[in-house]
Amino acid sequence: MKKINSKQLGLLLFVAALLLTQVSLGQASAGELGNALGFSETVDDVPEAPISMFIGMTALIGSYLGFRKLKA
Repeated sequence: MKKINSKQLGLLLFVAALLLTQVSLGQASAGELGNALGFSETVDDVPEAPISMFIGMTALIGSYLGFRKLKA
């Protein structure tokens, strides 16, 4: 009887995971859900808020401070 090494076992598990998994969605589309529950579309959506340029600036400053902290 041939012994299976860890590389072959890993490949076997990888192929099994690819074949056995399926795509699942966390949300149904709005039309399907509304029709299924009997709701009508009555919400007036507002436009999304713009992302401020300060987010990028604070990420850059935080990266600099973190890098300086690691070097010290």
